[in-house]
Amino acid sequence: MHEIPRSQEGVHFTVDSSSTSYGLPTVAYKKSNVTLNSTNDYDVVVVGAGYTGLIAARNVSRSGKRVLLVEGRDRIGGRTWTVDLWGNKFEMGGEWVHWAQPNVWAELTDYGLTKPDDFLQTSGSAEPEFCSMSMPNSEGSKEYSTSFLDKASLVQSLDRTTKAFFDVDGQGGATIFPFPYTPLANLEAIEKYDSLTVGDRINQLSGFTKEELDFLFSNLVVFGNIPPMEAGFLNILHYYALAGYDWDRLMQASDRYKLKIGHSGFANLVFADIAGDAVFSDPIKAVTHQPGSVVTTLQSGATIRSKHVICTLPLHCLSEVDFQPPLPTPFSKVRHPNFGGKVHIHVDAKIPAWCGFADSDAPVDALLTDRYSSREGTYLAGFPGGNPWRQGRNVVGDPSEFLQATFKSCYPSKWSGKPTDMLWHDWNTDPFSRGQWGAWGAGQISTSFKSLTEAAYVSREIVLANADWAHGWTGFVDGAVEEGKRAASQVLSYLKG
Repeated sequence: MHEIPRSQEGVHFTVDSSSTSYGLPTVAYKKSNVTLNSTNDYDVVVVGAGYTGLIAARNVSRSGKRVLLVEGRDRIGGRTWTVDLWGNKFEMGGEWVHWAQPNVWAELTDYGLTKPDDFLQTSGSAEPEFCSMSMPNSEGSKEYSTSFLDKASLVQSLDRTTKAFFDVDGQGGATIFPFPYTPLANLEAIEKYDSLTVGDRINQLSGFTKEELDFLFSNLVVFGNIPPMEAGFLNILHYYALAGYDWDRLMQASDRYKLKIGHSGFANLVFADIAGDAVFSDPIKAVTHQPGSVVTTLQSGATIRSKHVICTLPLHCLSEVDFQPPLPTPFSKVRHPNFGGKVHIHVDAKIPAWCGFADSDAPVDALLTDRYSSREGTYLAGFPGGNPWRQGRNVVGDPSEFLQATFKSCYPSKWSGKPTDMLWHDWNTDPFSRGQWGAWGAGQISTSFKSLTEAAYVSREIVLANADWAHGWTGFVDGAVEEGKRAASQVLSYLKG
């Protein structure tokens, strides 16, 4: 059997031996297919091999232009990549897709990946037998009490609470984002509600029990892993609008269907269609441009001349590159507050399809069953919130301590099963991401987000593109594809003109 290569990224913690290993197997691993020399000339250099960069490089190369793809990592996929281990695929970042996301669905259609058997479903979000909510017994307490709801009761509760939550305008929120893919179309309404936090809005609701509001909050917080008094109401309302103002459709689009071949399998199909060169494991160091030409310098010292650069680095990484002239101020000053994470945990027992939520001070905001393992156990997906990072820790910190606290706060005590393994990627300390996907806090849509979308076309020579400021599904794979298509179209128009 062909051995799957290993990236240097990703972490595996084994509970029995209390050992941590670094570097996980993935079909996303790549080596450079070109050796740069002293005369490297291209029409377009695309920086970053996440979905935005892959789509942009493919679309530009299809026009016959000379394209170079430059990636600092040893793999493709950016913040979306798949680990192959124990006969299973684990999505370390972006995961779920849906037909309500038109850009990625169009790509899946082109590659013949839209049949029902092309997908797997996450059991804890697709068909949970019940859900649980764990809250501390008192403020600051490390002891938790857990309440349970069966699926029918949860659906009924969320139907009532979400409709009330989003209905700030008497129209279900529809007047604020009348054209969801042109999110700033009603700027007056956006400015009116932009300062509202998720916590503020929940506190405005009446006629619900504390348990109902706790379940509501826990379902909302996963759209950015941001503390409730900082998370922007409009950030979540925008996703709701994109899903047709339908909560059930939004949840299906964000946590149900995943690709059987894995995102890295899909990304490989796109990568194979790029008619150009690619350099890996060589981060970008500097970009200097003047009318008609750009010089890109890599950490290795290699320099590349081109007519245009499409830079797809995440927002928090742009300030690490020496751009001359400097980028517009928003790209060096603006920061989004999404510093959470994702872990995959294996327990040595088969447990029912379930989703569990915990107080925002717990190690994870949510924990849910994914699928059964061949080891007579169950794989769980967990989502650490941003709070531990705010206290100076990475996503997991001490793995043993993290697992102990996670199971104490979120895993139902009535079940057997102990954790045996945990996988994760620490996006917060990763120099090529410096945080999770772009999700916006209160007051940022009408200011920070607006300024990024307006300044992304820096000049005819430099175009910035990333899901962090996508017009549609910001931070999602669909947003990444949207940005790659948009950037490629813009640069091709420059080349024609």
